[in-house]
Amino acid sequence: MKWPQSATLECALCLCIASLASCGDSGAPCKCGDAVETMDSTQAMDAPSDLGGEDSAQTDCLSPDAECLETTPLCESESCNGRDDDCDGQTDEEDAEGCQVLYFDGDADGFGVTDDFRCLCGAEGLYTATDGGDCDDGDISINPDGVEAWDGVDQDCNGIADDGIDVLVVEGGGTAHHPSVVVIPGQDAVNIGWVEGRHTYLWGKSYHLGRLAAGGVVEPLFQEGQDTFLYHSDSHLARDSGGILHAVWHVSGTMAEEMAYTSVAPDGTAGPATQITTMDGPNTDLPHVVVDGGGGIHTVWASDHVGIGISNLYYRKFRRDPDNGSVIPLIGDTTGVPLTDAVTEHPMRRFDMILDQAGDLVIVYVEGNDLALLVLDADSGAPIIGPIPTTPSGMDTPMLFQTPDGTLHLALIIGGVAHYAHLGLDGTLLLGPVPVSGPDATAPGILVSSEGVAVMFWVAYAPSGVREVFMRHVDPDTGLPLDLPAAVTPDDGVSSRILRGYYSLDTSADGAMHLVWWDTAEEDVQSVHYMRFAP
Repeated sequence: MKWPQSATLECALCLCIASLASCGDSGAPCKCGDAVETMDSTQAMDAPSDLGGEDSAQTDCLSPDAECLETTPLCESESCNGRDDDCDGQTDEEDAEGCQVLYFDGDADGFGVTDDFRCLCGAEGLYTATDGGDCDDGDISINPDGVEAWDGVDQDCNGIADDGIDVLVVEGGGTAHHPSVVVIPGQDAVNIGWVEGRHTYLWGKSYHLGRLAAGGVVEPLFQEGQDTFLYHSDSHLARDSGGILHAVWHVSGTMAEEMAYTSVAPDGTAGPATQITTMDGPNTDLPHVVVDGGGGIHTVWASDHVGIGISNLYYRKFRRDPDNGSVIPLIGDTTGVPLTDAVTEHPMRRFDMILDQAGDLVIVYVEGNDLALLVLDADSGAPIIGPIPTTPSGMDTPMLFQTPDGTLHLALIIGGVAHYAHLGLDGTLLLGPVPVSGPDATAPGILVSSEGVAVMFWVAYAPSGVREVFMRHVDPDTGLPLDLPAAVTPDDGVSSRILRGYYSLDTSADGAMHLVWWDTAEEDVQSVHYMRFAP
């Protein structure tokens, strides 16, 4: 037969011609892929043989009286089936129906570059990986399944280098304990303080400060030996906005309890060891230190000079002489300013303090079995709020963390169970306490990740009977746990691994969490371990 004049013949070459609607002589082509052929009034053409000639069922498609519907699909959309469904001369091209996202994988490690992908019916060239996340596509050992090594490289592509590795900080002697850790922003400096020496009263000891270097090596910054003091224990570290490290630690002279202080400048130069307290009792403990924006160094400690097992909290403020690192007194002398009346029993890990967003000193502590709050003006040391009780009875071992929005996040123990709470600066409990652990918890800790999730820590017995540090994520709005508790420290089957929950936490600008702990594998054999891990 002859095709009608002005009819559109572009569809005549399509294998999917049977799906066409009727076409008229409006001159608007019904497009099928790139195969377009249109007759005008002077042309005539035999029907292609593959359409069946005069007996073809497709003659309605070319009726000059029908309307051409531009919105009517002329061919099937391309699918991953080995056929040219859309009649464009290509088979299973990119973005076909049923395609799979494949990432560019230049190093063939099974992980591709996250922002370089195509949707294909099958692997094509170097687009072979079904997973992205490769942070170095030129190194087969670096990908989300990579194994971290102490080399400053992020092998597992989680944004944090050298995380998740248990590093023995002090190897010689097996007598390292009472650790503390602080990270100084802008320096990439992880600073660790610890006591070295046999853990027996009045045996010789020394206090050490070190800075963690690549390979897990601790470069020494400071050491104070037994020539000055006879006994060393609890220590605490702080940083200031100028990158200076501040350290306080417990010492004893001849049957007298004291605290000492030193500082380390950004270039690693350490100041002298300066005695900052003098007490006549045998249990001056738990020194804490924070530094305000004006360079004021605030120290709080517990001393039971009023009677064995009964303690008070004391306060002193000084500043560091920039010329030689010595101490310049500001508030209080070496006997300190008492902050509380007698505070219940021996306050082992029973108070914590921070500088809040307003620059005031916030202290929580246990009085009797109640948790109390005290806020001091950082300039004058005068009380602004409290001390006032904040919780029902039965509280123990509090720890504070404040987020940039001003929220006070509180971790504490109630009846052997770790709890999470929000605390107002007026002492009001805004949320909780909400239980987050089992019944054998002690020594709670808390950090808040850069994503705003509260991360709770505590010490408890693992199934093997080893005491480990456990971690759990908590919704900060409800206090409800978001996952199951998981041991952070390696469970190697050694009994009494974590003694009394002596560990320390800090975060860095990259979101990494830094943990040091005291390992007591055997009696009088201790070591300090460090681990960096993602939140």
